[in-house]
Amino acid sequence: MYGLFGIRKSNYAEIIPFTDPYQHPKVGKDMVAVYRSVFTEHPWNEGLQCPKCRAMYHRRTRMEFCGSTDCKMLSVLLVEPWTVSRVTSDIYRETTTDGAKCFLAYRRKRLVGSAWGYPKTISEKLAQELDAPGLHEQLQGTYLYVDEVAVLPKHRRNGIATRMFAKIIEGEGAKVFLRTHKNSPMRTLGEKAGLKVIQSISRDRVMMAF
Repeated sequence: MYGLFGIRKSNYAEIIPFTDPYQHPKVGKDMVAVYRSVFTEHPWNEGLQCPKCRAMYHRRTRMEFCGSTDCKMLSVLLVEPWTVSRVTSDIYRETTTDGAKCFLAYRRKRLVGSAWGYPKTISEKLAQELDAPGLHEQLQGTYLYVDEVAVLPKHRRNGIATRMFAKIIEGEGAKVFLRTHKNSPMRTLGEKAGLKVIQSISRDRVMMAF
């Protein structure tokens, strides 16, 4: 049997809006778990990071020290970039920003995905924060920044990310931008929605916008 979007009903996920992690700490905890599960795997591989050169490594690497040319002779110890405390702080701050939109995907009462975005005014300072030099010369004004769209690997290819992304950008017109890995599913989502790559930046990432 197939339901809405041509998806098998057994694979269908419920997408619901979410506004306040402070009132729902269990949901916030589940969002952190989804984030850490998704972004430590391919193509992001952000399981371990060199604190000096910022190179990222898969969490299952056997390396203890950074292997980059600049750091190899210095024995720079790799650290975990996405600690529970850091991700928790980021999620709570970003999803409660004025004008933020957040949606959660549940399948069989389990959180399997989350997505959020919020308004950002383009400036030189923001361009520096995003490692996107010159972004403020290409975009002007206030845009909705799609910060994260994450779905657990076992629940992908069922339209969940597409549906959450559509809800995030709904009503925003031509004022949406995002940053993602050049080979990520997020780039594909953006391109299907009409966003274009406007800049290639560090660590194999790209900036996209309408």
